[in-house]
Amino acid sequence: MTNAMIRRASRLSCLLRRSFCSNSNKRNNHIGIDFGSTNTYVAVMEGNKPKLVVNHPSQTTITAKVIQDAILETNTVVGLKRLIGRTFEDPIVQKEMKMLPCKIVRGSDGNTWVETTYGDLLPTGGILALFLNEMKIKAETYLGKSVSSAVITFPMNFTDLQAKTLMVAAKVVGLNLQRAIDEPTAAAIAYGLVDKECIFAVVDVGGRTTDVSILEVSNRRFQFKGPTKSDIFLGGQDFDKVITDDYLMGELNASDVNKNIIKMQEDVFLFRSFCKVAENAKIELSTTSETAVKLPYPDRPKWIFDTILTRTKFESLVKDLNKRIKNQCESCLKEAGLTFKDVDEVLLVGGMARVPRIKKTVAEVFGKMPTRGVNPEEAVALGAAAAVQAGYFGEDAWDIPQ
Repeated sequence: MTNAMIRRASRLSCLLRRSFCSNSNKRNNHIGIDFGSTNTYVAVMEGNKPKLVVNHPSQTTITAKVIQDAILETNTVVGLKRLIGRTFEDPIVQKEMKMLPCKIVRGSDGNTWVETTYGDLLPTGGILALFLNEMKIKAETYLGKSVSSAVITFPMNFTDLQAKTLMVAAKVVGLNLQRAIDEPTAAAIAYGLVDKECIFAVVDVGGRTTDVSILEVSNRRFQFKGPTKSDIFLGGQDFDKVITDDYLMGELNASDVNKNIIKMQEDVFLFRSFCKVAENAKIELSTTSETAVKLPYPDRPKWIFDTILTRTKFESLVKDLNKRIKNQCESCLKEAGLTFKDVDEVLLVGGMARVPRIKKTVAEVFGKMPTRGVNPEEAVALGAAAAVQAGYFGEDAWDIPQ
């Protein structure tokens, strides 16, 4: 890593250290939080094993959005992870705000705020506090007791201001940050690598972001081998968009549907349904070679379209996105001064880890298939919850891996 990156990581380490809860008796009364761009996972320790919080038999995720109004889409805040701790003029905010349903404005402090259709101005840090409180309540409901501390993961590209925002939001809702660890390290803990001596890669392909890191673990300490390669505008939603724009819209245009009846881009709810159909098709194609893709009219028993999408066609549609993931992996290896032969294990995590083509892409670069044994979507949260139990805690563990 460059000296500048090391200094930034050191500053971030000191910043997060201030929120340390030193009462060892409270260490078992904590939750692990993987605060994602699209979905968030919360885990707890049950005995010696981490387990995902489940408030419903079929639901272990919490959608990373805050709904201010159940009716108006424009009052729904999504993409919060990208917005917190950034000034309004930040290029990432300027790009992100064009894709969000909510209105992003410059707050009185120069940072990113949200304006509702009712004229309310809400700082993103305050919205984050609401969201963390929701996760805290879900964990308390699951455990049947109060929760007062947490281990929260963060991406390696988090800034000092983002870390401060996270700290303040956690304290506001009564969560003491026992530990804040980077996402690749949390994933490694979940896979049991803390007790190994090896070099490993972590490829995290989430709903909106892709991160590739290479680390070495020795004597239960993690060290980054070069910088993390991040693409904060590459994830599952981009795959959904390709299916929508390049395939489904083509099917629609080729049909005999009256274009005056269906104006997808103008009907927010219908277009969201369109995107959901694309997402479901992508998920189905992870386990089957083809899937039926249907979208009904909202007010009549007739299909807008009814077609079949094959995995072969899907992989052809998203080949450019897979190429970007491959380039990230190759760049990470190169900047670490390593070859694929130096990497002992590969961890593929995130919501897109189940897509066969992505598995193959990662295997092509690193010369081996990703390690199995942990649910890839849950790995970061499980590692966060297990960090304390694994001994990745205390005065000897405060430095963020360099």
